[in-house]
Amino acid sequence: MVINGQKFSAEFFGTFFLVFIGIGAIAANSFSGGAVGLVGIALAFGLTIALMVGATARISVGHINPAVTFGMLITGNIKAKDAGLYIAAQLLGAVAASLVLGLLSPNYQLTAGNMGVTLPATGVGLVSLIGIEIILTFLLVFVIFSVAVDNKSLFKSIANFAIGLDSHCMRLDGRNDNRSFNESCKEFRSGSDNRRIDFTVGLLGCSADWRRSCCLCLH
Repeated sequence: MVINGQKFSAEFFGTFFLVFIGIGAIAANSFSGGAVGLVGIALAFGLTIALMVGATARISVGHINPAVTFGMLITGNIKAKDAGLYIAAQLLGAVAASLVLGLLSPNYQLTAGNMGVTLPATGVGLVSLIGIEIILTFLLVFVIFSVAVDNKSLFKSIANFAIGLDSHCMRLDGRNDNRSFNESCKEFRSGSDNRRIDFTVGLLGCSADWRRSCCLCLH
């Protein structure tokens, strides 16, 4: 029987390693003058997702993302009590990874890569950002429910790799709820002029994925 402490630990460490390795790749890209590249950063996130979902699936089903947990909650796949536990573990894991990276990074050079924060590219407007978020969230939701939640899935045994591949594709567009929350906390703490916007967007990114319930209609 899996107890709440085990579920909390699985979500905490799953999210911790996702943020640690993902932001670490962004930092390495800055240190190396772009040697890692966008594809390399996306691979770091995608492969870590695949590994962590596979490692935690038996214990906590491997959500490793507040948006996924919220989606599971509104579709009746997790109880509210457990959902609260999962989200707390995920956010704490993201913050812990940020703190550890800050301690291990020479001279706190994570700032060279904007500390991994998900910032819009120059010239990209709000409407475009919302459109990209909706499309990529739909992709994430569709894949998760299709390969991991649907009992008729032909790929259930390798669902973690499918989700990891999906994550890799999404990171090419820069989407990551845990990283947004994590780095928004840094911006808030550092006194940046953008801290209120970043912090708010980070929190909204954890709860705005009500769209995933619509995916049930496609099964």
